[in-house]
Amino acid sequence: MVVFLAPLCVLDRIDSLSMTSAASVALAVVFVVVCFAVAFIKLIEGKIEAPRMSPDFGSKMAILDLLVVIPIMTNAYVCHVNVQPIYNELEGRSPQKMNQLGRITTALCVVVYA
Repeated sequence: MVVFLAPLCVLDRIDSLSMTSAASVALAVVFVVVCFAVAFIKLIEGKIEAPRMSPDFGSKMAILDLLVVIPIMTNAYVCHVNVQPIYNELEGRSPQKMNQLGRITTALCVVVYA
């Protein structure tokens, strides 16, 4: 893994990572589509029950189930330091363009995590 990530860490500009980012988003979408297809087929066959869309607070395991938020929040905390370099390299930068970029990336994350 270090062999693949180390060269990406020494790049001078963030826009050099555009193809790598596009590939990672594409792989995440493929992963979501494959998982959805497998789950849908298993659901139709009756091998699994319908998924819960909210936590079951009646269970003693509910608190542990909510701990899945920690990696997401940690990732957001680590990534927020990149906002200024991204803004500096934005073509035709403006607060409106940065807001649009934020909305697009948030929507993409919501779709993938949902």
